[in-house]
Amino acid sequence: MQDPKLDLKHFHWHKETRTLTTELSSLPIKVLPFYITIENPQTGQSRVFRKANVDANEEGEVLAWKYENLSHSLRLTIWND
Repeated sequence: MQDPKLDLKHFHWHKETRTLTTELSSLPIKVLPFYITIENPQTGQSRVFRKANVDANEEGEVLAWKYENLSHSLRLTIWND
């Protein structure tokens, strides 16, 4: 399976933490792969994010998936809604 390429419009930018966030239901995919590419159609640039960890509660329910792009010091959080 090819890594998905997602449009930047699906995400919210938090400048102070250099983090993109979204909810899983806002994405056109429902299964999260190890790598996600986010494309900015205005600039023509894209960034690849690698899954770093998964946050879960005491019952084991996933709260969020955390990704990172180390080369540009960017983070990505996808909330499980």
